[in-house]
Amino acid sequence: MANNGCITCIIPTAGGGLVLPRFVRRRGNRQVEMVVGGDRNDSVYISEIFLAPDYSRIPANPIGAWFLQLLTGPPARFNALAEVAHELADWEPYAKIVRYR
Repeated sequence: MANNGCITCIIPTAGGGLVLPRFVRRRGNRQVEMVVGGDRNDSVYISEIFLAPDYSRIPANPIGAWFLQLLTGPPARFNALAEVAHELADWEPYAKIVRYR
């Protein structure tokens, strides 16, 4: 699928530059496959995805009790949170939630 801002990982190019992937695909295990161009012979890069920290919001507010209950509560609540995060355009929060559990 076209990247459309889902992944912000950068890929090294043969000329020594760094570019954002043009196409990405989730692997289902906090990893993503990335391709720079549209050619069938382009290399596929695989990387784990993480939620990047946002230091512009200092001081940080403590995590909401409701959110903590979703993260640490029964599987049904956690699965509901994970499903909603999976549908976000940004894939990194989903990876962070699954990694937490």
